[in-house]
Amino acid sequence: MKRFIVAIPLLAAGGIAVCMIVIMLTGPETVWNALYGKADLGPAKFDNLVRPDKPNQFLVCPDGYCKLTVPDRVSKAYPVAPDILLSAFRETVVGMKTVRVINNPEPDDFRFVDRTSFFKFPDTVSVDVVPGEKGTSMLAVFSRSQIGYSDLGVNEKRVERLLKALEQRLATLR
Repeated sequence: MKRFIVAIPLLAAGGIAVCMIVIMLTGPETVWNALYGKADLGPAKFDNLVRPDKPNQFLVCPDGYCKLTVPDRVSKAYPVAPDILLSAFRETVVGMKTVRVINNPEPDDFRFVDRTSFFKFPDTVSVDVVPGEKGTSMLAVFSRSQIGYSDLGVNEKRVERLLKALEQRLATLR
């Protein structure tokens, strides 16, 4: 009986080790694509967005913009025109090595896939720019994971990091 009890954790550890070797040899992106499909989850239509019941996402919206859901955080107004805000956000994202921008013919659909550093889990980030009052504009940002139930706060950290980098970029424009 003791051998059986010891064998179960050893078999489990061996199985995990084999899975890790397969993932590292074939590349995590290939494995995730084979198991879960393409990494891009498609555009987020903020005006009728209904969030899944999983905590692996983070949403920032201007007050009242996301009509069917409550955002995790309300967007602030930036003192620039919408085209400048979108351009600055794009420039912030394009330089990141873990990001693949989705080329979409619709100009108001800016999204990208960002992968976590070690396991390369794909997360889709959709961005919308909302005109505000008196030459201001705001962002709607929805970052969501393709894989898993929880993301351990990765999407929130990503969005907060991107917004901070955006503010730094905008400060250089003034």
